[in-house]
Amino acid sequence: MPRSGVTETLSDAESVRIVHIRNMISDLIKVFTELKCKDVIIRKYGAIGLDVSQIDCDYYEYKKDNPAAINSFRGEYMSQYSWAENTLGTLMFKNE
Repeated sequence: MPRSGVTETLSDAESVRIVHIRNMISDLIKVFTELKCKDVIIRKYGAIGLDVSQIDCDYYEYKKDNPAAINSFRGEYMSQYSWAENTLGTLMFKNE
């Protein structure tokens, strides 16, 4: 395959990835706005994130070694996402 064909394929894949990320960001903003929690979103030039201090999350509590969160963990963590398997392994190891 000529080099230009590989470059075009990578560019197409990157474009799809960028569109996917923009859609996810748009969906998050919409959900947080509907829940009247838009201030949870932190936006800066070229970056977006969440103010996790405003979010009640069992995973964050688990990471802070909160005994209630650790004791409530039953071996499940975002099983619908293959990318979450590494985190599940870490949680399982810590819970032993």
